[in-house]
Amino acid sequence: MDSDGINVFEIYKEEIAQIERLTPGEREAAFLNSMAGDVSAQKTLANDFLPDVVDISRLYLDQGVPVEELVSQGNEALVEGVKLLAPFSDREEAESALVRMIMNAMEDLIEEEGRERESAGKIADQVNEVADAATAYFEETGRDADMAALAEKTGFDESYIRDAQRMSGNRIAHLEKTDGSAS
Repeated sequence: MDSDGINVFEIYKEEIAQIERLTPGEREAAFLNSMAGDVSAQKTLANDFLPDVVDISRLYLDQGVPVEELVSQGNEALVEGVKLLAPFSDREEAESALVRMIMNAMEDLIEEEGRERESAGKIADQVNEVADAATAYFEETGRDADMAALAEKTGFDESYIRDAQRMSGNRIAHLEKTDGSAS
């Protein structure tokens, strides 16, 4: 939804539902002409395929990526894919390849999002681990820890502590900021 509470994706789906679809014969011709490099046919084919991208995106629901992003990624693959149909010998092969390009783009997005979530989780774990150690140090000594003291107490490398402090925006309580001041 945008800032006015309008669901732009719902509007998009309504708009593409209004697209007059090609007949099977017209779609065949659009594929064959696209395979021959006809830019106008490629645009026609891409336009006709937009509702198919939304349908394909449903295969990937509940995998950690919003449907809007899946459709966007699929549309990008579609636009590029219609330009890459020349090597295929027949329409069925070209259509299968185009669908596969769209699916691959969506799968790549899901995989990338998964890696980013995993990385974010590791960062959060590191920050939490250092924050817990800094709090324990403060409770034990009554003063904020500097990098060297916390490293000595915990066995963490100073670079590990410094990275955690940096990734937290210098907001780990009871740990001196990387510029030397206390948090």
